[in-house]
Amino acid sequence: MRYARLVPLLLVFAPACAEQHNYSEGEICLDAPALASFAAGDELEVVVVLDDCMACPKDFNANCEVDRQGSTINLHAGGVYTQRSGPCDTCLTLSVACIVGGLEPGNYTIRSGDQTLEVKLPQAEAPKLDPTCDVVQW
Repeated sequence: MRYARLVPLLLVFAPACAEQHNYSEGEICLDAPALASFAAGDELEVVVVLDDCMACPKDFNANCEVDRQGSTINLHAGGVYTQRSGPCDTCLTLSVACIVGGLEPGNYTIRSGDQTLEVKLPQAEAPKLDPTCDVVQW
């Protein structure tokens, strides 16, 4: 009978062992050399960093859908990861590459949720990016 009291406690604490983290936007990152060498019709790779430090990830997934309305490029980036329980010192980046095709030279506004970045294609100078973008390997 004494184990009957333990079961409700396990049910209360079980969800905390596998905490799930959800993201629906992130920092917009671009490769400066790719911007400088851009030519009409090139694809543009935009990386969205959803979390710069997933703590002890067990399972993770990220995706990106792109829609364009004139000169505005909307990145619908999202991701999720489940944190492992127990002690751990792992820290990994959760990011997703969004490929934008069919662009002509010109000025564009790139959006991911509340994040916005103005770019000119081609662009000789690197745009000012969030320091979070330093973790992206091009």
